[in-house]
Amino acid sequence: MADDDIEHIFLDDEEPAHTPRHQHHSDLHTASETEAERKKVIRALLGILFTAALLTTVRGWEVQRFLADFMAVFLIAFAAFKFIHIEAFAFAYREYDPLAKRIRPWAYAVPFVEAFLGFWYLLSGAPNRLNMIALLIAGPAAYGARQALHHKSAARHTSLGGVFGWPLLKLTFYEHVMVCALAAVQLFL
Repeated sequence: MADDDIEHIFLDDEEPAHTPRHQHHSDLHTASETEAERKKVIRALLGILFTAALLTTVRGWEVQRFLADFMAVFLIAFAAFKFIHIEAFAFAYREYDPLAKRIRPWAYAVPFVEAFLGFWYLLSGAPNRLNMIALLIAGPAAYGARQALHHKSAARHTSLGGVFGWPLLKLTFYEHVMVCALAAVQLFL
Protein backbone atom coordinates (compact mmCIF):
# COMPACT_ATOMS: atom_id res chain seq x y z
CA MET A 1 0.00 0.00 0.00
CA ALA A 2 1.48 3.30 -1.07
CA ASP A 3 1.83 6.16 1.40
CA ASP A 4 -0.62 8.19 -0.73
CA ASP A 5 -3.36 5.59 -0.09
CA ILE A 6 -3.25 6.14 3.68
CA GLU A 7 -4.93 9.11 5.29
CA HIS A 8 -2.89 10.53 8.12
CA ILE A 9 -4.65 11.98 11.14
CA PHE A 10 -3.15 15.12 12.63
CA LEU A 11 -4.46 16.34 15.95
CA ASP A 12 -3.52 19.96 15.44
CA ASP A 13 -4.77 22.47 12.89
CA GLU A 14 -1.70 22.26 10.70
CA GLU A 15 -1.05 19.64 8.07
CA PRO A 16 2.47 18.91 6.85
CA ALA A 17 3.55 20.75 3.72
CA HIS A 18 3.57 17.54 1.64
CA THR A 19 -0.19 16.90 2.21
CA PRO A 20 -2.38 18.93 -0.15
CA ARG A 21 -5.19 20.63 1.76
CA HIS A 22 -7.80 20.08 -0.96
CA GLN A 23 -6.88 16.50 -1.73
CA HIS A 24 -9.92 14.50 -2.82
CA HIS A 25 -10.27 11.03 -1.43
CA SER A 26 -10.84 8.24 -3.97
CA ASP A 27 -14.24 7.26 -2.50
CA LEU A 28 -15.68 10.77 -2.84
CA HIS A 29 -17.84 11.33 -5.90
CA THR A 30 -19.64 14.27 -7.41
CA ALA A 31 -23.13 14.43 -5.97
CA SER A 32 -26.22 14.37 -8.13
CA GLU A 33 -29.59 15.57 -6.93
CA THR A 34 -31.49 13.52 -9.47
CA GLU A 35 -34.94 12.12 -8.95
CA ALA A 36 -33.45 8.62 -8.83
CA GLU A 37 -31.15 9.61 -5.95
CA ARG A 38 -34.03 11.23 -4.06
CA LYS A 39 -36.06 8.05 -4.51
CA LYS A 40 -33.20 6.00 -3.05
CA VAL A 41 -33.18 8.19 0.05
CA ILE A 42 -36.98 7.99 0.34
CA ARG A 43 -36.89 4.19 -0.03
CA ALA A 44 -34.25 4.00 2.71
CA LEU A 45 -36.40 6.16 5.01
CA LEU A 46 -39.48 4.06 4.26
CA GLY A 47 -37.47 0.91 5.03
CA ILE A 48 -36.35 2.44 8.33
CA LEU A 49 -39.94 3.43 9.13
CA PHE A 50 -41.25 -0.06 8.29
CA THR A 51 -38.54 -1.75 10.37
CA ALA A 52 -39.22 0.55 13.32
CA ALA A 53 -42.99 -0.06 13.07
CA LEU A 54 -42.41 -3.82 12.95
CA LEU A 55 -40.07 -3.64 15.92
CA THR A 56 -42.55 -1.54 17.90
CA THR A 57 -45.36 -3.94 17.04
CA VAL A 58 -43.33 -6.82 18.49
CA ARG A 59 -42.37 -4.83 21.59
CA GLY A 60 -45.77 -3.23 22.25
CA TRP A 61 -47.25 -0.08 20.76
CA GLU A 62 -46.54 3.20 22.48
CA VAL A 63 -45.67 6.52 20.87
CA GLN A 64 -42.52 6.90 23.00
CA ARG A 65 -41.46 3.33 22.16
CA PHE A 66 -42.04 3.88 18.44
CA LEU A 67 -39.99 7.10 18.42
CA ALA A 68 -37.15 5.36 20.28
CA ASP A 69 -37.30 2.38 17.89
CA PHE A 70 -37.32 4.72 14.89
CA MET A 71 -34.31 6.59 16.27
CA ALA A 72 -32.53 3.28 16.89
CA VAL A 73 -33.05 1.95 13.37
CA PHE A 74 -32.39 5.36 11.81
CA LEU A 75 -29.08 5.89 13.64
CA ILE A 76 -27.86 2.34 13.06
CA ALA A 77 -28.74 2.49 9.35
CA PHE A 78 -27.07 5.84 8.75
CA ALA A 79 -24.01 4.76 10.74
CA ALA A 80 -23.82 1.67 8.52
CA PHE A 81 -23.93 3.84 5.39
CA LYS A 82 -20.98 5.83 6.75
CA PHE A 83 -19.00 2.69 7.63
CA ILE A 84 -19.02 1.62 3.97
CA HIS A 85 -16.64 4.47 3.07
CA ILE A 86 -15.53 5.68 6.50
CA GLU A 87 -12.34 7.39 5.34
CA ALA A 88 -14.13 9.32 2.61
CA PHE A 89 -16.90 10.21 5.04
CA ALA A 90 -14.38 11.48 7.62
CA PHE A 91 -12.53 13.49 4.98
CA ALA A 92 -15.74 15.21 3.81
CA TYR A 93 -17.26 15.56 7.30
CA ARG A 94 -14.28 17.58 8.54
CA GLU A 95 -15.10 20.21 5.94
CA TYR A 96 -18.24 21.34 7.76
CA ASP A 97 -18.62 19.85 11.24
CA PRO A 98 -17.43 22.32 13.91
CA LEU A 99 -16.08 19.65 16.27
CA ALA A 100 -14.42 17.59 13.52
CA LYS A 101 -12.63 20.72 12.29
CA ARG A 102 -10.99 21.11 15.71
CA ILE A 103 -10.60 17.45 16.69
CA ARG A 104 -9.83 15.54 13.51
CA PRO A 105 -10.42 11.99 14.86
CA TRP A 106 -14.01 12.99 15.73
CA ALA A 107 -14.95 12.56 12.06
CA TYR A 108 -13.91 8.89 12.30
CA ALA A 109 -15.70 8.47 15.62
CA VAL A 110 -19.07 9.80 14.39
CA PRO A 111 -20.31 6.55 12.77
CA PHE A 112 -19.31 4.58 15.89
CA VAL A 113 -21.05 7.08 18.17
CA GLU A 114 -24.20 7.01 16.02
CA ALA A 115 -24.25 3.20 16.01
CA PHE A 116 -23.74 3.16 19.79
CA LEU A 117 -26.59 5.65 20.26
CA GLY A 118 -28.80 3.56 17.98
CA PHE A 119 -28.20 0.41 20.01
CA TRP A 120 -28.70 2.39 23.22
CA TYR A 121 -32.10 3.59 21.93
CA LEU A 122 -32.93 -0.01 21.08
CA LEU A 123 -32.16 -1.21 24.59
CA SER A 124 -33.37 1.80 26.57
CA GLY A 125 -36.75 1.87 28.24
CA ALA A 126 -36.78 5.57 29.14
CA PRO A 127 -34.30 7.40 26.91
CA ASN A 128 -34.50 10.97 28.32
CA ARG A 129 -30.78 11.17 29.11
CA LEU A 130 -30.08 9.60 25.73
CA ASN A 131 -32.23 12.23 24.00
CA MET A 132 -30.13 14.98 25.61
CA ILE A 133 -26.94 13.30 24.38
CA ALA A 134 -28.41 12.97 20.87
CA LEU A 135 -29.26 16.69 20.89
CA LEU A 136 -25.75 17.61 22.05
CA ILE A 137 -24.17 15.56 19.26
CA ALA A 138 -26.58 16.23 16.40
CA GLY A 139 -27.25 19.92 17.13
CA PRO A 140 -23.77 21.29 16.37
CA ALA A 141 -23.45 18.94 13.38
CA ALA A 142 -26.74 20.21 11.93
CA TYR A 143 -25.62 23.81 12.54
CA GLY A 144 -22.28 23.21 10.81
CA ALA A 145 -23.95 21.54 7.84
CA ARG A 146 -26.46 24.39 7.59
CA GLN A 147 -23.67 26.98 7.63
CA ALA A 148 -21.78 25.10 4.92
CA LEU A 149 -24.93 24.87 2.78
CA HIS A 150 -25.60 28.58 3.29
CA HIS A 151 -22.02 29.56 2.39
CA LYS A 152 -21.95 27.37 -0.72
CA SER A 153 -19.18 25.14 0.63
CA ALA A 154 -17.31 22.92 -1.82
CA ALA A 155 -18.31 19.98 0.40
CA ARG A 156 -21.90 20.31 -0.80
CA HIS A 157 -20.93 18.77 -4.15
CA THR A 158 -19.56 15.51 -2.74
CA SER A 159 -21.21 12.21 -2.10
CA LEU A 160 -19.82 8.95 -0.84
CA GLY A 161 -21.14 6.98 -3.77
CA GLY A 162 -21.96 3.35 -3.24
CA VAL A 163 -25.16 3.89 -1.25
CA PHE A 164 -26.40 7.36 -2.14
CA GLY A 165 -25.22 9.75 -4.81
CA TRP A 166 -27.14 12.53 -3.10
CA PRO A 167 -25.00 15.36 -1.66
CA LEU A 168 -23.43 14.22 1.61
CA LEU A 169 -23.78 17.69 3.11
CA LYS A 170 -27.55 17.83 2.53
CA LEU A 171 -27.99 14.24 3.66
CA THR A 172 -26.04 14.94 6.85
CA PHE A 173 -27.99 18.13 7.48
CA TYR A 174 -31.36 16.37 7.14
CA GLU A 175 -30.13 13.42 9.18
CA HIS A 176 -29.04 15.58 12.11
CA VAL A 177 -32.12 17.81 11.96
CA MET A 178 -34.29 14.68 12.12
CA VAL A 179 -32.32 13.34 15.08
CA CYS A 180 -32.67 16.70 16.87
CA ALA A 181 -36.40 16.92 16.14
CA LEU A 182 -37.14 13.36 17.27
CA ALA A 183 -35.02 13.72 20.41
CA ALA A 184 -36.76 17.01 21.27
CA VAL A 185 -40.22 15.49 20.71
CA GLN A 186 -39.33 12.58 22.96
CA LEU A 187 -38.13 14.91 25.70
CA PHE A 188 -41.47 16.73 25.72
CA LEU A 189 -43.69 13.62 25.64
